[in-house]
Amino acid sequence: MVLEILVVDDKYARNIGEHLTHEFGDKVVPYPIRQEDQAIELVKERDYDLVVLDYNLNEKNGPEVATEMLETRPDLRIAGYSTDWNDSNSNDAGLDTHFREMWQLKKYVAAILEE
Repeated sequence: MVLEILVVDDKYARNIGEHLTHEFGDKVVPYPIRQEDQAIELVKERDYDLVVLDYNLNEKNGPEVATEMLETRPDLRIAGYSTDWNDSNSNDAGLDTHFREMWQLKKYVAAILEE
């Protein structure tokens, strides 16, 4: 299994992708993207296995982006990655989970790979 992961973060998308590639090698293919509107369009065009979503973005915030993505793909798995995500706002946005630390995200990706 190879996970296609869309990483949406206006500052650290590439770094997050590099961390995941370093940890999982060819078991993951990260697609780092900095523009949230472009990310929303990509979700319409491609079946990503996971979206990793920052909270604070350029034009919209993470909950707005998640809501738009889930309108297109209700089955999309979205994980928030920011200290600004919490149980309340991640549940309201329809996220599967949220993380504050890279090790938590890596553990989540490892669990998905074992499914």
